Order: sequence, then C-alpha cells, then structure tokens
Amino acid sequence: VRRRVLEVIFGLLYTRLGFLHEAAGRGIHGAAWGGRRQHVVPADRNGVLLDIGCGEGRLLQTLDTHQVFALGVEPSPVMARRATSRNVAVVQAHCQALPIRSGSISHVVATYPGPWIADAETWAEFARVAVPSASVQILLGGDIVRGRGSFVRSRLLRLAYGRGSADTEMPELGNDLVAGGYVHQSDQWGTAILWSGTRNASSTPW
Repeated sequence: VRRRVLEVIFGLLYTRLGFLHEAAGRGIHGAAWGGRRQHVVPADRNGVLLDIGCGEGRLLQTLDTHQVFALGVEPSPVMARRATSRNVAVVQAHCQALPIRSGSISHVVATYPGPWIADAETWAEFARVAVPSASVQILLGGDIVRGRGSFVRSRLLRLAYGRGSADTEMPELGNDLVAGGYVHQSDQWGTAILWSGTRNASSTPW
C-alpha cells in the first residue's frame, strides 16, 4: 500500500503538481535535498556529463559550463520544460532509450532516481553511451540525523519509506560492463547512500 501511495504522489509531482516537486523534496530532506546532489559531481571535469532523470535541472544549473559540458535527460514533459526554463541543456527521453551517441559520455550521474534505476535496459544504455573508464555516480538518498529539523525529517522519511532511508534494502545495480558498489558517505546531515561505479575499459557494446 505504501509503495502504491508513493507511486501516485511521485506521479503527480512529475506531472500536474510539478511546481511542488522541489518544495516537497526540501520539506522532507531539508538542505540535504540540494546539498547531497553535489556528491555525484566528479572531481575530474573532462568530457561530457549526463544527468539522468534530471528533473528541473537543479544539479545542471549549479555546474560551471566552462569546466564541464553537461546534458540532462528527463522523461516528464512538465519537468523537462521547467529545466529548459533554467537555461540548461535537457532532452526529453526515457533512460531505457537514450538519444545519445554511443561512447560519448564521460560521466553518468543520477540523483534520487525512480524505480527505473534498477532496470536492466537502463544499465545497458549507461554502458552504451559511456566511454571506457567513464564514471557512474548515483545518489539514492540517505538519512537525516543532524541539522535543524532533523528529528522531524527522520520521522517523515521513516513514514514514507517504512524504515530509516539509510537502512532500506538497496536494489542490485550495474551490469557486466558497468561495475561498482554502494558507498555510505558521511556528511553534515547524516549518511548519504550512493552507488559508485566505472565503465569497463576492456570492451564496448557497439
């Protein structure tokens, strides 16, 4: 029941109630909502960065375009329009069929992704578009145990997801060409959960 309710709520936040999407995220996660997005930004800014499921383009908006060329992919037409209004480069498409040239991406990132992040088709596309040795960084969430309002926010996360978000069972991610693992990264709000991996340099699917 909880999962179905969440699907309905998230569906509305990406369509008719898209204007409330960021407000809802900040309301539950506080400053961690935007601050943790920076965990996926690579130190090495060479090449092209692809933000999958970029939403309103908030992460893309923070990047210095003189340091890295960044492109977002967003399936929701409402969110894609909102991202475009922020003057960031966004393509409306699904992550299982990326309109991106094979072997052209140096960094694949995603923050707070939906269930599509566990699809085999998604990872096949990550492997296809990424150059050998490309980085793949996924921010899945985390707990809120420090900072203003942390007590209330930790309870909201537990109510929404059933347990503390840093303790929930994580899906199996990656494939034969994109290997990595989960990282629990301590930050000023608590513990962020990321999946960090690399595109296999020894073979290509194209």
